[in-house]
Amino acid sequence: MKAIIDPSPDELLRQELEKLRADYQNLFEENPVPMLVAANHTAKFIAANKAAQDKYGYTLDQILQLTLEDLTKNNSCFQQPPHRADQMVHYKKCGEVLYVETKKSDIIYKNVPAQLITINDVTAKIIAGQQEKKAKQRLEAIFKGTHDAILLANNDGQYVQVNEAACLMLGYTEWQLLSLSVKDLVVDIKPDDRNLWDEFLDTGNQKGIIELKKKNGETIFCQYNATSNILPGLHLSIITDITEHEIARRKMERQAKYVDNIIESITDCFFAVDNNWIVQYWNKAAEALLKMPREKVIGQNLWDVYKGEIDGRFYHQYLKATQTHLPVHFEEFYAPANMWLDVSAYPATEGLTVYFRDVTERKKQAFEILQTKNNQAALINSTSDLIWSIDKKIKLVSFNNAYEQAIERATGRQAYVGLQLPAASHDPETTAKWKGFYQRALGGESFKVDEIILDFKTGEPKIAEVHFNPIYRVNTNKVLGVSCLSRNITERVKNQLLIEEQNEKLQSNKDDLQKLTRKLEKIMNSSIDIICSVDNSGRFVQVSEASTSVLGYTPEELVGRPILDFVDPEYVDITIEAGKELEEGRDLTSFQNVYIHKNGKRVTLNWSARKDVDEGLTFAVARDTSLQVEAEKLKAVAEQRFTALVQKSADMIGILDTEGNYIYTSPNIETVLGYNPGFLYNKNALHLIHPEDVEMARGELEKVIKGGEVKLAAFRYRHRNGEWRWFETKATNQVDNPAINGIVINSRDITNRKKIEAERELMIKELLRSNADLKQFSFITSHNLRAPLSNITGLLNIIDYTTLDSYNKQMIDMLDTSTKQLQQTIDDLSKILVIKNNVNIEISTIDLEESINDVKRIFINTLNDVCADIVTDFKIRAIEFNRTYLQSILVNLVSNSIKYQSPKRNLLIKVSSEADERGNVIFKFQDNGSGIDLGRHKEKVFGLYQRFHDSLEGHGLGLFIIKSQIVALGGSIEVESELEGGTTFIITFKNQAVGFKEGGIDEIGARSNPTQASFDL
Repeated sequence: MKAIIDPSPDELLRQELEKLRADYQNLFEENPVPMLVAANHTAKFIAANKAAQDKYGYTLDQILQLTLEDLTKNNSCFQQPPHRADQMVHYKKCGEVLYVETKKSDIIYKNVPAQLITINDVTAKIIAGQQEKKAKQRLEAIFKGTHDAILLANNDGQYVQVNEAACLMLGYTEWQLLSLSVKDLVVDIKPDDRNLWDEFLDTGNQKGIIELKKKNGETIFCQYNATSNILPGLHLSIITDITEHEIARRKMERQAKYVDNIIESITDCFFAVDNNWIVQYWNKAAEALLKMPREKVIGQNLWDVYKGEIDGRFYHQYLKATQTHLPVHFEEFYAPANMWLDVSAYPATEGLTVYFRDVTERKKQAFEILQTKNNQAALINSTSDLIWSIDKKIKLVSFNNAYEQAIERATGRQAYVGLQLPAASHDPETTAKWKGFYQRALGGESFKVDEIILDFKTGEPKIAEVHFNPIYRVNTNKVLGVSCLSRNITERVKNQLLIEEQNEKLQSNKDDLQKLTRKLEKIMNSSIDIICSVDNSGRFVQVSEASTSVLGYTPEELVGRPILDFVDPEYVDITIEAGKELEEGRDLTSFQNVYIHKNGKRVTLNWSARKDVDEGLTFAVARDTSLQVEAEKLKAVAEQRFTALVQKSADMIGILDTEGNYIYTSPNIETVLGYNPGFLYNKNALHLIHPEDVEMARGELEKVIKGGEVKLAAFRYRHRNGEWRWFETKATNQVDNPAINGIVINSRDITNRKKIEAERELMIKELLRSNADLKQFSFITSHNLRAPLSNITGLLNIIDYTTLDSYNKQMIDMLDTSTKQLQQTIDDLSKILVIKNNVNIEISTIDLEESINDVKRIFINTLNDVCADIVTDFKIRAIEFNRTYLQSILVNLVSNSIKYQSPKRNLLIKVSSEADERGNVIFKFQDNGSGIDLGRHKEKVFGLYQRFHDSLEGHGLGLFIIKSQIVALGGSIEVESELEGGTTFIITFKNQAVGFKEGGIDEIGARSNPTQASFDL
């Protein structure tokens, strides 16, 4: 059995040391932080943990061949980026850069003095910082360079940064915008409504169109693109003003809707296709006629829907329109619907527009009418009688074949419309006789003559019965021409006994007369009025060609159709009542209704009509009186406007003849002067003018009579109650205007204004007197107080304090303090009196930049002590002002900014200037100090002895003096401030800027001799 021997203390210490070494080695090897051990005498690494091997990419053997300096050498193609001085740049085996922070500790490693180097990899942190810096630089560049408004808001929607474009777009200054939030700018968001903002924060991105409120209350439309958390807690909005575009878009939408409504109201069928034959529009009329719902055709290829029409006439006509870029109009039978269609196709850049309507009934009627006309022409031209008509100049208007052949045989020339008659080679006596016949008929006489003439076929004499009948304008006695009929009655004369045969021939003559009546349709169609006949069912039977110009419909389009189809719905009932009157046998004269033109316009027609019971027809004539009706409406409106202007105008209007007598007075003369308008008629205006003003008024009246317009000086006019009223008057010569034929007098009662002016002059005199008294009192008071005050000060200075006990010393000190305060008060009041009473203030051209630099030099030590900075941005550097006043103003403002700076931040003063639209110079002095509570002190800011910070000393006089100096030279000052929000003073230098250019003084505009400006209190 072996004896158990306890280890000795040395052994225990050795074992403990070995354990510590093992623990240390384990801690070193397994530590996730890269660690290196470098021998002091060689600087080579003698150990490296696994984390260091992984970090640098070397094996342990490779690391043991290196020193710390080797890790800092760049042997690769990688370029070393910039880094801070307290950071090191190491390179991995692959050459990749590592930003590291190292910590060194002296150790003994395996009995070798060495340093333990702990590596902290800050590469990600450095790269992130560089990226953040670049992002901020890019953002700053975008902020300054873009025309779009860019705004950064915090999580509460409060703006924390805005660019200049945002200020220009919304009309705010940068500081004003930074005091607002999203809910202050977006239209229709309630102040306590966070739903939209929270929704944006949740979604992360939003874009669209929004309405924003500008500072002046105007609303603008904006395209916005918003991104949340571009930086933690910061949310970006980029806004583009699209007000003009949005207004135009909305206007186009309204116009498109308006066009759609018009298209839907068109009774004709309508559809439109694009250049690929895709149907874009299909109106209700097309749906109804073709039994094709629009939802089945819109968006489809037209020829996919109507495959059977490919290679048909519809297809080729539409194709022709698109290829030639010219409209086409055609009529075609559409077999699937068993109807005739009247089609008009209009090409456009974007496609083709097609109008069509069912004309099946018209085609049937037109065919019937054509047959009738052909039969009529055959009848007229089959007669051997000569039929012709002439106009008032005895020129040929119309003729039949027989007459044409007769003229050709007699003269050897073709008959033609416009041929001067008599055309045959008659002797002078015969020519004169025929002219006499024509003149009798043109005089309104209907007659017939029997003439013996040569038969041009046989050369034998024959007897011709010639009828002459005047042609009258419808419903008038005005003769337009003569219709003539020449019939060979030789056989009738020779065979007087053959009564029966003659009767048959007479019947034939009646037929010829009917043919003549049909021939006269041509004459009827030459009328500018619509001449028509209507059957008992109310359908057009015959219509003159004037319908085309008056209503847009050809006679063929009207014949057979009910007249009520074309009457404006508002006039249908009275048109039916007019028809009943005709049925009762009463003729219509000047009956007026409204028809609808083919193009949709309303046409006013004036009708005359008579019912022929035997024929079963109503014969009517319609004249287009649209222009006359419209003119009467315009005349009525003009008269109403004139009456309203004259009766409701505050001015009294009158018209005088050249002797000064009234020939017209407006009704409101009774309100203004108490006279009835008719009372002054033919009375002389000068008799009612004040005797002291008569000669002036008479002279001005003579000037007006000579021509032109004169504005009279104010004069007095007698009221009916005897009172004299003041008037200002303008007189205009309208004697040569036949509608007026006199001198127009426009007079306005200014009696109240005259009274106010007199009262104001009296008040100004009283104020000037009081002001003078107050100034005198102020000077006397100041002077009388200074002498005794100086005595008191002198006595205090010679008192021997050593002889006084403590109580009396305290009393004397209090008296000394009060005396100095009184002295300061008198000095302050004296300064104010000097400013208020200085009427000769020297004005000169001052450089604002130089003035600010002078003030900086005054406060250079103080500004350095408080780490303050003054930044200037002068768009206008030159102003006209008093140099002493300006330095006093700037010194007071800078002094206040230093005195009332915020302890929370370094003082920053921004000074800028610019010109407004009136040429005034706007000077802004802005600091980021503790600010003023304007809610409490706004009305007292520029008051005398007003102080707003009890913790700081001050007289409360500076701002009062600043305002007095500015107002003395015609300027103004305003203040914007809030607690801890800084203060901005806005000074307006009244339109006294000399010639200048942005950024500096224009030498040409600088004055060499300052002027003296005078100002009254």
